[in-house]
Amino acid sequence: MATAFPTKFSGSVRQSFHSRPAAPGVVSPGPLRLLRSFAGAALAMIMLGGCAMAEPTDHPLQNKLTHVLAMRGCTQEDAPALEIYLTRAAYAGKGDPAAPYLRFEVASAASETLPAMTVSLVPLNRDTRLPGRIARGQLVETGTTPLWLSGTLSLTTAVPGKTAAGSYDVRTADGRRLHGSFSAAYSAKPTVCGG
Repeated sequence: MATAFPTKFSGSVRQSFHSRPAAPGVVSPGPLRLLRSFAGAALAMIMLGGCAMAEPTDHPLQNKLTHVLAMRGCTQEDAPALEIYLTRAAYAGKGDPAAPYLRFEVASAASETLPAMTVSLVPLNRDTRLPGRIARGQLVETGTTPLWLSGTLSLTTAVPGKTAAGSYDVRTADGRRLHGSFSAAYSAKPTVCGG
């Protein structure tokens, strides 16, 4: 059996090959089979590299939203809710905070102590047939339309008049990631929703 190996390459498309006997007992795969094997390996490496590049990158605001406010508020549907704001500067709950900021809403009755839980954030146009608590996340940046986020919000404690604490791991539609933990006094001041 003979195996073809390139011996020289010229500036033209033509290549010269010469035959060399294969080692006794070894089956030569042939040049086309070798080419297909190398092409398959190269494609696998490109796909793996693409998957590695698909990892979310941290949003530029990561670790910059250091102030937290937890208070009674309303969901987008005007249902009573726990609202959590993460901001760059202190925010007292009057009006909207200065952008940029993160806002989370978790539907809950005014005096409800929420159990430890992890909730998946739902979009504004949620499927009302799906069970579960309404929870949303929103990123508000200067000069842009607010962005609805996907991901999770975990509460370790949420007691009105005491503390709201937990963590979040969210992504924007373009894949940028924001994650961290929070703890804040949870204001029990009542809010009127649906008015």
